Parts: sequence; structure tokens; C-alpha cells
Amino acid sequence: MNSSFVDNVRYFRLPTDGKAKVRFEKREGLCRRMASAVDSVCIWPVYAALLLLLWVTWFLIWISASALVISSIGKNLTLVRIPTSVADQVAAYCLDGSDPAYYFRRGKTKKWIIHFPSSELCFSLEQCMRQSDTVSGSTRTIVNSVAANGVLSPDSDLNPDFYDWNVVSLYGCDGGLYTGNEYAEAPSVFNEVYFRGFHILKCVLHWLLDRGLYDAEEVLVTGTGTGAQAVYLHLDFIKESLPFSTSVRGLADSGFIADILNRTNFPQIRTAMQHLYATHKSGKSLDDDCIKAKSPQGENWQCLLPDDSYKFISTPLFVVDSFYNSWSLWFVYNFRCYPNSCQKDIPDLTWYGEEINKRLQQVYQSKRNGAYVTSCFENDFILHNGTWNNPLINGTVLREAFYKWYQWVEEGPGETWTTIGCSSHYSCNPSCDWSPGHFLETTEKFRSQAEFFKAKQ
Repeated sequence: MNSSFVDNVRYFRLPTDGKAKVRFEKREGLCRRMASAVDSVCIWPVYAALLLLLWVTWFLIWISASALVISSIGKNLTLVRIPTSVADQVAAYCLDGSDPAYYFRRGKTKKWIIHFPSSELCFSLEQCMRQSDTVSGSTRTIVNSVAANGVLSPDSDLNPDFYDWNVVSLYGCDGGLYTGNEYAEAPSVFNEVYFRGFHILKCVLHWLLDRGLYDAEEVLVTGTGTGAQAVYLHLDFIKESLPFSTSVRGLADSGFIADILNRTNFPQIRTAMQHLYATHKSGKSLDDDCIKAKSPQGENWQCLLPDDSYKFISTPLFVVDSFYNSWSLWFVYNFRCYPNSCQKDIPDLTWYGEEINKRLQQVYQSKRNGAYVTSCFENDFILHNGTWNNPLINGTVLREAFYKWYQWVEEGPGETWTTIGCSSHYSCNPSCDWSPGHFLETTEKFRSQAEFFKAKQ
């Protein structure tokens, strides 16, 4: 199955200085084929001068990044670029070969939030190459700061429990849920694409450990959308990368994607994850126990799905989602009609909500983990001040429900920390906004985005 997805692609495992090696050999080959007018580029004195210039550039970037880490105190999160010399040590590159980056705000405690924002995925070599020319596959032209709301907010009124924490928001540029472990070269073009997401994660963690994370007392790993999927996949790895004394918890929002046929009876998620697993060579980045359990059936790709990976997670985790998650309904289930305008399709919508409810039973039954699941047409609850602070389920506020669970995990056993809304009908919860205006505003954002996955990439 896997080979059909990656025909005519040669994969190479990179050494620790992989980028320099691969790029140098390519340039040397091109030089030999160039006209005599540019032959002088290949002479060693020029190479020596270039290497000196690169070293000075790396040093200046390192100084700049270190300064940002020290001084990033404010409302927004400030861009920090990983120096090329550091990225080269583990060959940690975005799709286009640029260096990893993250956004940062220094807090006033020894407590940290590491956030995975939702990011665009790619499922084939061709699509990943196209994506490498965009901000979804490169850090070359990304903005210098981003706003922080919800659980990332520095406002003590809106976010009283986490406002003074150190905040790191990773920049997703790998296209593969931080699972990529290979380098691929398209044979017919002078271009390169890197599937190095897992190495980006390792590189950023190592960099942060040297800049205060090692002394962290508590770390909360959060994620929204595809970033929440990354939390399901990498929470245990992050826990294992930190000192044993560090308390680590997870908060996954709007990422519980299940292998369900869409409304055209096409296995949208299954096909997408099969392609991603094969293209990014994800197997060695996923949970070993999950891979062992799925290997006899040849379905290792299922370990990319929270529905399958959840049971193997040992670090305490709080799940936030909706039975009628707006992003999943639009991109996964392909439900794109306002319910009151297409009454005949409401049974399909109700079936979807009930099916997600069934898949979430394993979350509800956990005596250690928590959950807050609504029937609202929303996504990314924890990043919006409104959904983070409003009582969406029987008068219970998401922020308060989560923090009570968080304290319970820290202090000892107590009651089950699951807050579950109704799922019997899309509009069963009067606290949820299913108005035509809200539906239109939400779906207009989706219309402007690329499709999550197309069968023919």
C-alpha cells in the first residue's frame, strides 16, 4: 500500500549535518555543469569566504534569538528562530529546508505552556513541494509576533490560572503532525523537500531545555485542530524529554478526528492518514505500543488517529471538543449546508454527532483524564476568550472545568472530571450558537481555506 503513494521518490536518512551535506553536494554538481562564466563559484577561496560569512550570520542569529528569549515579555508572542547551526545538528528543517521557529512570551513563574497551533498538512510529495513555497512549509517570511488569547492570554481577568506562565507556540511548517523522519528529493526538478517534523520537535525541546524549560515545575502541552492531534501523538514523548520531577499535563482541543465515512461514503480521514503516514515515513515517530498493536493488520497508519492512539497515552490529558465540531463537519464529514435550510440532511448530522459520542466513550470512562464536550458549532475553544470563559454546558465554564481537573490531578483522586453536553440533536443545547449568522461567519472562513485532503493530490 505505502509504495503506491511514493512512487519515483528517493528517500535518504540524513546525518546530523544533513542539510549542509545535501545542499553542498547539489551545488557542487550544478557547478560542474555551469558555463565557464560562473566556474569561478566553485573555487575554494570563494567557498572559504562564503563559509566565513555563514558562520558570522549564524552567530548573529544566535545572539538575536537569545536576546528574544530573554526579553520577550508582553501581551503578544514574539518570534524566535532556531539558529541554523543548531538545526543542522539534528537536521531539523521545515518542508523547504528553512530553520524551525516558535513564538514566545516569558512569564513570571517556573511554569510553561507548550502550544501546538493548527497547521496545514500535506499528503504527497507533490503537494508538500507546493506547500514548501508557502508560509505553511517555510519560516522564511513569517510574521514577527502573534496575538495570544484564551489559555495563552496574559490577561489575569480572562485567564486567571495561566496568565503569568511562560508560553511557547510552535510554528508548524512540516506538514506532517511533527512525525516526519525522512528527506526526499523529486528526481525531475531542482528542488528539495524535507520531512523532518519529528526532528523539529526534538530540536525545539532541546533548545528550550537550555533556556529555562529544564527548571520548569509544571508544563502544560496544549493544541488546537491538527495541533491537538499532535498533542495526542507526542504528549508522552514531551513528558519523557523533561526531567522526571516536572509535572506534565495535556490539553487537546478540537482534534479528536475519527475514521468515519463522509457523506459521500468516501473514507476521507482514512485515506488522508494513509497518505500522510507513507509520505512522511511517520512510523518511527509514533507510540511503539500502538505500532506493535497495529502491525499484524498492516494498519500502522491508524496510530495517527486520536481514536486509536488515545488508549496508549500515559500522561494525564484533558480533551475538549464538540460532537458537531465546525471544522470536522466541514472538512471531514463534508456537511456544508445550514441545517434549517436542508432539513432532509439533519438525520445525517445527528448520526455524525452520535457516532463521535460513541468514539469518545473511552475518554469519558477514564478515571485519570478529563473532558469537556459540547454540541456547539465551534472549534479551537481554548484560544477564544468567549468560548474559554462562557458557560457552554449546564452553566459550567470550560476554563473552570479544566482548572478543577488540573488541580485534582496535582492534588490527588477525586470525582470524575468530565463535562458532557447533549448530542441527540445539533441544537439541543441553548447555550450554543447555531444562528444563521454564526454559521455563515464560521463557514466563510473555511471557504477561504484549501481543502483538508483531496483524493488526487
